[in-house]
Amino acid sequence: MKKLMIMLTVLLFLSSPCLALYTLTGTVYYGGSSNGVPSASVYLTGGGCTVTGTADVKGRFTLQCSSNPPKDSQMILTATFPTGFWGGQKTYYIPQNNTQSQNKNIDIWPTIQSSSSLQMPSISSNLLGEPGTTAELVAPYQLQATGAPVQVQNAQINMVFNGPIVGVNDVVPTTSTLSFSYDDSVPGQLVVNVEFDPPKEVPDFPAESFFDVFFEIEIPESGAQLAKITIQEANFNLGSINAIPNTTEHLIGEYEAPSPYILIDSQEEWQIKLDSEWPDVSIRGLTLEEGNEYLLQLKDWLIEGEPYSPIEPDLPDFIPPELYVYEGDEADPDMPDDPGLVMKWGDDGTPDGEKASAWKFDYDDPDLSNCIITVTASPPGPSGINRISLGMQDINGNIRSWWWNVPAVIPYAPPGTPTTVSIDTTKTGIGATTPMASGFANNPAFNIKQVQNIVADENAAWVASQGAPAPGGTLPAIWNYWHNLTVTPKSPSGGANSKWYLKWSQPPVVLNEPNDPALIHGWDEVSMTQRLPNDPNTPIMADDWQCDTDRPVTDIHWWGSFKGWTQPALPKILPSAFHIGIWTDQPDPNPTPGIHNDEDWSHPLTLVWENTCTTAVWNFAGYDVDPRIGDPDFQENEACFQWAQFLSQDEWFHQEEGTNVYWVSIAAIYPANTDFTSTDFYPWGWKTRPHKFNDDAVRIIKTSDGTWPPVLGTTLGMNDCVPIHIGDVSWDLAFELTTNEPAYEDDPIPGDITGPGGTMVPDGTVDLNDLAVVAQNWLTVVAIP
Repeated sequence: MKKLMIMLTVLLFLSSPCLALYTLTGTVYYGGSSNGVPSASVYLTGGGCTVTGTADVKGRFTLQCSSNPPKDSQMILTATFPTGFWGGQKTYYIPQNNTQSQNKNIDIWPTIQSSSSLQMPSISSNLLGEPGTTAELVAPYQLQATGAPVQVQNAQINMVFNGPIVGVNDVVPTTSTLSFSYDDSVPGQLVVNVEFDPPKEVPDFPAESFFDVFFEIEIPESGAQLAKITIQEANFNLGSINAIPNTTEHLIGEYEAPSPYILIDSQEEWQIKLDSEWPDVSIRGLTLEEGNEYLLQLKDWLIEGEPYSPIEPDLPDFIPPELYVYEGDEADPDMPDDPGLVMKWGDDGTPDGEKASAWKFDYDDPDLSNCIITVTASPPGPSGINRISLGMQDINGNIRSWWWNVPAVIPYAPPGTPTTVSIDTTKTGIGATTPMASGFANNPAFNIKQVQNIVADENAAWVASQGAPAPGGTLPAIWNYWHNLTVTPKSPSGGANSKWYLKWSQPPVVLNEPNDPALIHGWDEVSMTQRLPNDPNTPIMADDWQCDTDRPVTDIHWWGSFKGWTQPALPKILPSAFHIGIWTDQPDPNPTPGIHNDEDWSHPLTLVWENTCTTAVWNFAGYDVDPRIGDPDFQENEACFQWAQFLSQDEWFHQEEGTNVYWVSIAAIYPANTDFTSTDFYPWGWKTRPHKFNDDAVRIIKTSDGTWPPVLGTTLGMNDCVPIHIGDVSWDLAFELTTNEPAYEDDPIPGDITGPGGTMVPDGTVDLNDLAVVAQNWLTVVAIP
């Protein structure tokens, strides 16, 4: 009986995954904030699934379908909150068959409708005069919103009138902060475009008039009344938030706001962040109240190392800073030579003593649990800087922070070498940083998965008679210089991360140390199926690889960049798909692997397999270092991304029997209406890497029969391809091909225990000897110390 019970348990355990049903989890947020919506209603439909539910007090929800939606099912997630007419909708797609769970957050926004929450009181007035004559009536345009107050920045209103109204004489604003235009060219209709600067608060009650409309009215009969004027349509922009509640995820990757990854390096990037306002990512100085609270947490939650304040138990006086961007000056040895942020927070009128100031980078609440944060600091010697700190603050105000002594750990600069500090967020304590921090504070309630701000802080022993002018200034002040702020994923640039097995691997080459941002050795080669206006030979890139087993290619991974794009999130203009092709090989008759041959070279011959990929997923991988610049320390800062395409079984590539060399080509496909001349267009390119196999990777610039782009059966000649190389050294492209079948010479077959002669060495087969060992050890219990 005991044996039977154990067997039943095993059978039930093994069969339980077959019962798993598709489950969707997530959180409903108020749009533009990190606040969950308690008790929001959620509704999921698509792929044969219809299910409803209610979020908990923090806005979190779980929905489970009665079946698993098939691959590419369009799923529509809707969330509403009855108070204030908030609502939102997200459309996404099931990435592959047997997907059992996903996580999708959804934002909801105020949905102001003319018939429900937006109201214009009816106009009722006696029309005095003789029938057939005309008169004028002033109609105040009054806005009133249920669920108000609401901050409105822009509005377009379509007012419809009929009956005795025969025209609009004028539209006059009632406030100097309002600008607008109107169009009454269509009979019976008035369209008004309004902009409020600053944004205007729409009240609950009473209604407020924003502009007056002067109507011309024809009097149909004595004693007639004008009953009402109606609003047919009203569209609003609430502050800087787009009030359209419907969103669709990118087909080539899910956009998750906010992204944890950032790069602020150029003068323009610093200035944009400094000029931006919440809810956009932005930089601003801490207020006096925020600064004192931050200093208090540094004191109260000291975990390791020296106290932050040199005057413990007292705290430095906090001074809100003045922030501005400096362009850098390579000609002046006493000034920083690259662009950055100046934090100036004292002058000759500042009393002597211990002072502190801080600025923060506010980008909502991303998960920073597996990141590397770096910033370069250049504290000036005469300013009296004692320490600089870098830390994180979650949405509840709790902090985790590190600080470094100046000049013992962070030397004075300029003149001298600026110091880049880095934080590995997977660790805590002073050892989590490079260079090692002098102190570490951590509030036990800090939540690294909901970080609201990165905070940069410094303190100084200020003496008014000392100090140096801040960059761009002439008067002595307390100041520090911050530049090159990045948040990057930890170890993101390696090979395939899936449950499959490698079939061919040549990932990008990474130059950096583990605690530094991922620096990728290579550049991007533009690869597109369409020709760019300024390049009639816009190529499709291809590289060779060796296939030595009959295991199919079941998924593909590759790395690339958008030429000139530096940010760790995708640009606005994106490919709608990627074309992936596999070609046979035309060998080089005189091969010298790794050395480019100007006389002849191997190249793709015939396109034998292709896949148009519309569901690839992506992640940020690091930043490029272009070896063609000539300076190995030069950082290009072009953002590199990794893509992965998982193929369904009917799309797998199966090689011909035997060991063969093939070529793989990958090219971006942009929508037909893409404006390739737009300043927002950054062409996609495949990432190069130092030579790995056989001959150079190539640019396919034409086909032998003139067909473009290539199709199945297309054949290439040597002169249809241009090899890529630096000098006489070959370069390849970064990609991996994986399969779901193990190579049993490397990976033991489950149950394969014994080998020849009964040795305990797997031999690639499961036979009676293996079963005998299992039977002998059946129900054997081994004591674990």
